[in-house]
Formats: sequence, C-alpha cells, structure tokens
Amino acid sequence: MKTWDRIIILWGCLDILSLIGYGIKNIIDKKIPIVNDLYPVFDNLNSFGEATLIYIVPTIILILYLSLGVSGYFLIKRKYAGVILGYIQTPFRLLLILPPSISILIWLTNIVHLDPRNTIIISMAIIFTSELLKVFSLYKWQKLNINFLTSHSTGPANSAGQ
Repeated sequence: MKTWDRIIILWGCLDILSLIGYGIKNIIDKKIPIVNDLYPVFDNLNSFGEATLIYIVPTIILILYLSLGVSGYFLIKRKYAGVILGYIQTPFRLLLILPPSISILIWLTNIVHLDPRNTIIISMAIIFTSELLKVFSLYKWQKLNINFLTSHSTGPANSAGQ
C-alpha cells in the first residue's frame, strides 16, 4: 500500500473518530447527539417566524454530521466520493459547524489546563492547520490516482486507433 493511500485511510479513520467522539461527549454531558444541538436552532428560527428555515437548517446540519461517517467510510475504502465529501466539509469545519478532522487534539487542549485565551488560539491553529493538511493530502491523492487511472486506461477501444 502506498503512503498516500495510508494517509487517506488515516483521514477516514479521523472522520469516523470525530463523529464517535462527538457522540460520546454528548452522551457524557447527558445530551442526545445532534438533537440537543438543534434545539437552539429551532428556538432562533421560531423567534423569527421563518417556517421554511425551521426545516431546512436542521436538515442541513443533520446531513453534515451524517456526512462525517460517510466520508470516513469512503476514505477508508479509498473512494473518490470520500475526497469530494472532504472538500465539501472543509468550510463547515473551518466555521466550526462540524468537528475538525483532528478533533482529538482539540480535546487534548481542553484537558491541559491552559489560559482560556491560549486554548482558543491553539485550537484555532490546530483546526486551520489540520484542514489545510487534509485538503492538500486529498488533492495529492486524487491527483496521483487520476494520473494512474488515465495512464492505464488504454483498453481495446483506446488502443484500436494506434
């Protein structure tokens, strides 16, 4: 197995780990994962009276969280769908709507007793750096595999004219 394949599998495992960690953290806090995060959304949307947004926003949030498990699975299987989902998830991770790819490091910064200002700065640096590394490695893996596929795609139909 090539190094870039291992890196892609690692990102897939980290996606699934971040989803599991999110669920465990909510259960420890005696919350229902995703559902408790949607209550403030419903409260805010109800106060504005936008009935259609009441259904759209929570649905998008639910789809984003479920996409973590799907992208993790596809990345572990080294499928392009995982790469595409990884690209789509990146802005939501940077906006802190989704847990970051290396969420375990964020949890560790919470365990170490630092000045809260330092914890925020360190966490934001970890999130930005990890997402940058993830996008770079997804792009690199995709590029290497596209080159491999196109250089070996000369089947009978393609080689008949040569």
